[in-house]
Amino acid sequence: TLMGKKVLITGAQGPISLNLVKELANFGPAHITLVANDDLALSRIEKFLIQHHPLLSRKFILSDCRTKTVTKEILDNARPDFIIICPFSQAPAMAEFNPAAVVETTLIPFLNILDVLEKHHLQNLIFISNTFAINAQSVLGQTYKLMEMIFTIYTQKNLFQKTKTLKAADNS
Repeated sequence: TLMGKKVLITGAQGPISLNLVKELANFGPAHITLVANDDLALSRIEKFLIQHHPLLSRKFILSDCRTKTVTKEILDNARPDFIIICPFSQAPAMAEFNPAAVVETTLIPFLNILDVLEKHHLQNLIFISNTFAINAQSVLGQTYKLMEMIFTIYTQKNLFQKTKTLKAADNS
């Protein structure tokens, strides 16, 4: 249960993250830390929380997890009970023209988070995949499918006690 727990959400931009925060806030977490490199997305989430959950303790970090140093600093400071990895996903058409950007903004942060988490011994981890993984013909689909496979390997190594992969439809 999330009641009274500290939750960290990485990649907290886009409609998936906003909907996620709307749902999570109802479970009574003690604190939510949101990490995104989009100040407008963080502002939308903050506006929602001010209107609907003004007493919920929260922190917004305008950054990303593209480097292990920054990722470690974020985790060290947040000290979460739960981490929800919600990778940033670009528009599918743009991803096809910029596959290196997909790797840089999606896969690298994901790998950095898992690497740092392995050292933190965190027991509760949720990975929000995307429906792009169903159609793994696209760059995004292949990237998400790869992240799902890596996540499965990590969970099979018993590095995390409670893990889950959720599929989210991207309505952007």
